[in-house]
Amino acid sequence: MNNEKRKYTTVFLITLGIFIVVFVLVNSFNKQKIANIDDLQRKITADLIATETQFELLKTAPCSALGNTILSRELGEFGRKLDFAQDAQGADDPDVIQLKKYYSLLQVKDYLLMQELAEKCESDIESLLYFYTPECDDCRKQGYVLTEFKEAYPELRIYSFDSSLDFSVIDTFASLYNFKNIYPTLIVREDIHQGFLDRKRLDELFSKMISEHQRKERVDKGIEFILDASDYSELTELDIQFVSEKREVLSYLLLIAGGEDEMIEVIFDSKIGEYKFK
Repeated sequence: MNNEKRKYTTVFLITLGIFIVVFVLVNSFNKQKIANIDDLQRKITADLIATETQFELLKTAPCSALGNTILSRELGEFGRKLDFAQDAQGADDPDVIQLKKYYSLLQVKDYLLMQELAEKCESDIESLLYFYTPECDDCRKQGYVLTEFKEAYPELRIYSFDSSLDFSVIDTFASLYNFKNIYPTLIVREDIHQGFLDRKRLDELFSKMISEHQRKERVDKGIEFILDASDYSELTELDIQFVSEKREVLSYLLLIAGGEDEMIEVIFDSKIGEYKFK
């Protein structure tokens, strides 16, 4: 009987010990998780202040800086931080909703700034406004397609807005285009597109941007081809200036230190994707 009592007492003490250890670990984990979220919120607040300052500075930026995508990268980083907070605390958490509103506000400011700079510099900046709601199935598919499209063409500025947020900035922004509550809604160059748009349709809408992107890729790869040639191994990218492209022939000016500059032509064979000197 005493042995049975000792056995049950031992089992009880072990179980109690395990419970206490698990309780302490869970409590410690939750405290660390809350601390991480609080730290994230402080960092996001600091990012907001820094980005606001950048917006003001960029209003005076020279047109040569127009193509700089640093703000797009920072907004992307902010978006990833927001996703982390949303996963950690839940989409319905009041703090997450507030952060989402701040992020939406930054996107509106960035959009307006880019429009202002484009007008000032008489240049085109490709952008897309995307309005969605969390419960919309087509919106989830549209989000995946837009993410893939953005990865392929990082020069495109995509601004996404959750229309279910009770936020006057988004409501006012959406009212400028006066579209019906059909989601997803995408706005490209003032044209309203409602319903899911697949990759093929996006390619059609941004054909000019895609052509320019592909041209730049050809030019950059042509420079790499020249640098790989043994005759020009001492050159750097700064020594090679792109001049023109006619059909599949790319012309470059080589700046030769201590000698005469040289004009060369490189042929790009689009069928096999290879380069050769003319």
